Amino acid sequence: MEGPTYRILHPTDLTTASHAAFVHALRLALAKRAKITLLHASDGDEAPEWGEFPGVRETLHQWGLLPAEAHHRDVAGLGIAVRKLISSFSDPVEACLSHLADHPADLIVLAHGTGRPVGTVSTPLSRRSGLPTLFLPAGSKGFVEALTGKVRLARVLLPVASSPSPEGAVAQLAELLSALEVEAEITVLHVGEGDVLPSLTLPEGKGLRWVTRTLQGEVIPTLVAASQGHDLVVMPTDGRSGLVEMLRGSHTERVLRSVRCPLLALPVQ
Repeated sequence: MEGPTYRILHPTDLTTASHAAFVHALRLALAKRAKITLLHASDGDEAPEWGEFPGVRETLHQWGLLPAEAHHRDVAGLGIAVRKLISSFSDPVEACLSHLADHPADLIVLAHGTGRPVGTVSTPLSRRSGLPTLFLPAGSKGFVEALTGKVRLARVLLPVASSPSPEGAVAQLAELLSALEVEAEITVLHVGEGDVLPSLTLPEGKGLRWVTRTLQGEVIPTLVAASQGHDLVVMPTDGRSGLVEMLRGSHTERVLRSVRCPLLALPVQ
């Protein structure tokens, strides 16, 4: 049987700060029937024990998906593949980029805010890899319940502009939400002068309801205020070069500093 083709990278510092990101990475792996790699960069001290990594089988048992004494093959029976790695690189960004050079990924899921890799790794890794990245703010429970694995993703905010074209992000988001089998209201928001939204094709999907909205005001404060009460913010970016510029201090990074819910950065062409 062919193995998983969708690939998720979850950098972890093996602390509780990264646990919410692990839970989201694992839940997304189940939804996408993906291969998930948990990667820890050794800081030169004694290498951690494998038991210090987040417990995949233990978590899946807690979610009611595996028996208590499950085997590795039982995990594969759920349609996912799991790999745990300890990199010899002391710098987490270099560790991840070195891994990605030989093992490409479709999505990075990691914590953001304080500590390591939280904050000091998240934005540099996202902009240098140019990959879709799900950021979990420090202290945020996110949209996946850690104890049950249930997804609470009822309200999504998708800010858009004429450039980069948000069409690719709309399609990627719809595919992800469909894989998670959630019922969600997606607000497509344009902030700026006038009341003209970019031309968009909003895909139909079971349980998805699209709402369009325009606001005037300063872009960042308006976006941050609008994000209140949402479970996820999705920011389209224009690929690798655009992601560099966006994350160096413009919209995506500035929104990321302030929002309290997960943020998904989606590079689009």
